[in-house]
Amino acid sequence: MRSFTHILGAIFLLTAQVSFSQSFRHRATIAPVREAAFYKILLPPGITAHLNRDLADLRLYDAQNHEVPYLPQHEEAVQVKKLFKPYQVVSNVRQQNRGTSLVLRNPARNKINNISLLLKNTNVQKMAALSGSNDGQNWYGIEDQYWLHSLYSQSATAEVKMLDFPLSDYEYYKLDINDSASAPLNILSAGYYDTYRENGKYTPVPQLKFTQTDSTDHKTYLKFTASGPVLLDKLDLTITAPGLYRRPATLCERRTYRKRRRQYTRWEPIAQYVLKSDSENSLPVPALRSQEFYLIIENGDNGPLRIETATGYGLNRYLVAALEPGNAYELRFGNEQATAPTYDLAYFKNKIPAGSAVLVPQNITIAAKTAKPNRATWFTNKNIIWAAILGVIALLGYMSYRMLNETAKK
Repeated sequence: MRSFTHILGAIFLLTAQVSFSQSFRHRATIAPVREAAFYKILLPPGITAHLNRDLADLRLYDAQNHEVPYLPQHEEAVQVKKLFKPYQVVSNVRQQNRGTSLVLRNPARNKINNISLLLKNTNVQKMAALSGSNDGQNWYGIEDQYWLHSLYSQSATAEVKMLDFPLSDYEYYKLDINDSASAPLNILSAGYYDTYRENGKYTPVPQLKFTQTDSTDHKTYLKFTASGPVLLDKLDLTITAPGLYRRPATLCERRTYRKRRRQYTRWEPIAQYVLKSDSENSLPVPALRSQEFYLIIENGDNGPLRIETATGYGLNRYLVAALEPGNAYELRFGNEQATAPTYDLAYFKNKIPAGSAVLVPQNITIAAKTAKPNRATWFTNKNIIWAAILGVIALLGYMSYRMLNETAKK
């Protein structure tokens, strides 16, 4: 029995050591909320700079030290969105022996190539024709044969039917539907889908400095340094001279490799650009996480550029979580061994309402780095720890087998 006690104690010590290795070094507090809802917690550069590359070492805890599920989100550099713009309905008249005539107005005379009808579900077929007019009196043909059919949705009581046609800029459009011999369609609204590009939201990276070195090899070296690692998604340059220029540039990152137990460091290109005087020099960066990097500009036989400012930006990243009033919450992060958590919330993205309020973490506490030991010991080497656990489990199984045999003999 004493042997079992000693074995269980060893297992406890070893698993406790593994659990300790999963702790997080850094902290940040979340301001109390006034109502129960989903909130977006912004991750500023002071936090993202100390996370792993995959942002896996991040947890949210409440006052009872319970882990709170969250959903990671991040801004896209550019988002292409569709926006439904309704038309003004001038008239919707059904005439005997002629059918329904729907007249829409496009007051700005925008160039469009589609009209979308929101219709109550129906399984009938209708034929329609489209014409356009600049004054609402004289009409010109655009499309003379639309078949309206399968106008129903399996998940809603209405369906959108898009009518495509050649690009036009008429002020008025008339849709004539041939339904004189049957009940008309229930048209709820009409409009068109316009696509637009929306830029993502960024936060400036603080304390990013640069020095410019104009070399005799006809290159300019911009060296960027920060007090710690930064997560960079965009770099904006302000170039004041010369007036006209077009220069290729390369962004380089320091990378470390191991080969035959030796460590090598070299600078590798990660992005290519062209700096131009006739455009904004806003350079997208492929999620660079570094404390030091270079931008190398090819000058050719020209004089060097005069770069006045260089500002780095990181795309906003968030945690979306359900928070309760009267509770205190804390972010914990900073563990190179941590793996990304798995939450049920990931299966319910569509249930989370849009437009959640944004919270900014406070009291960010960054622990000082501890010196790494020169070599692994019994209680810091994970391979040794897990091998010991497996050995103890095997020994425990063997002893249990022997005890069962002895009991059977008695």
